Amino acid sequence: MKKKMPKEKSSVTLTPPEKGMEVPPGVIPVYARSFEATYTQQIVLLILGTDFARGSECIAHTVIAVSPLGAKGLRDLMIKIVDRYEKSHGPIERP
Repeated sequence: MKKKMPKEKSSVTLTPPEKGMEVPPGVIPVYARSFEATYTQQIVLLILGTDFARGSECIAHTVIAVSPLGAKGLRDLMIKIVDRYEKSHGPIERP
């Protein structure tokens, strides 16, 4: 069963509201704490979830499928945004 998109044309602002955080109308923001990935020759899957760190349990809620070229572009974008974040807010430390 396909999920119906909301018909209203309002936008959602993520919290905290920072420059570039405006979500286009009709787009549903998704939050994830955990990530997993897998691939075939034609596709790369990024699996978003909430509890991958708890051993074999995972609560996956979103899968993003991209081409290998798209995955490389996503990697480059994430490196750039994390570098900008750390320049503004300091190094991100792993727990």
